[in-house]
Amino acid sequence: MFADTVAKLWNDLINPVIYDLIHRNFAHERLGGLILIDSLIQHAGQYRDSDSLNLQGNSFRLYNYAKSLMPSRDVGVMIAASNTMGRIVEAGDASFGDHFVDYEVAKALAWVEGHEELEKYAGVLTLRVLARYCSTHLSSYVHIILDKTWITLRDLKPSIRETSAEVLAMCLDILKKSERNEASARVHSKLLREAMAGAKQSDVATLEGSLLAVQELFSQGGMYMKPHFAEVGDTLLQFKNHKEAQVRKSTMVLIPILATYDPEKFSHLYLQRSMTYLQGQLKRPDRDQD
Repeated sequence: MFADTVAKLWNDLINPVIYDLIHRNFAHERLGGLILIDSLIQHAGQYRDSDSLNLQGNSFRLYNYAKSLMPSRDVGVMIAASNTMGRIVEAGDASFGDHFVDYEVAKALAWVEGHEELEKYAGVLTLRVLARYCSTHLSSYVHIILDKTWITLRDLKPSIRETSAEVLAMCLDILKKSERNEASARVHSKLLREAMAGAKQSDVATLEGSLLAVQELFSQGGMYMKPHFAEVGDTLLQFKNHKEAQVRKSTMVLIPILATYDPEKFSHLYLQRSMTYLQGQLKRPDRDQD
């Protein structure tokens, strides 16, 4: 297509349709706008060499369309919007560089530190997009994000806690690739201290946040957790019979993580009791449902 024809297509058709759908009142209409953006990205991916629709020139506008749905009263719309934001950034251009990340991190952290539940969720969803698709540009923010992650790791909503754990895992991976072992060890030590302190608390959100953080430390912390294996295992596996199902599930997830991290030590310390526990769970008619 000629450049003026493409520009006319965007101005007269594509932009007005997407704008209208994104700003409708009903969730299914907003989702339709996101699906349209996803379809444009998919088309551009099939013809990347020619970029016949000039997606590169319009990617930042498309990102802002999707971002305008953050936060949203409909959680499903927010999740879909964050997924679309990620696809746009992944397929995008230099627009999504340092200045973009500076602004988005500041906005996301402001949401995380706010009082509104939907804003907190929008914040962690945005941080997940940035950690996944802008990891190089995000490296200078990893320390502050890790400090703030505890706010949402201990949120009352399980979905917010779980998304925060994803962000934590990605930030630890960025840290591993960008900093020396000594610097990483200091971060791991601080996270572990906070997690173990949280394990002494009685409220479910704080306790599960600690379990989620420890899972990621074992998965992303390399050799750091070796000397802490028994202490952490003894402290956290005791919650396998906790009265709250969410805590029991997170504890159950920790079992194979420990077994993978140090099979020999796990076999010696926890294998028999873990197998007995898991077999008992399978026999329970009222066992926790997925």
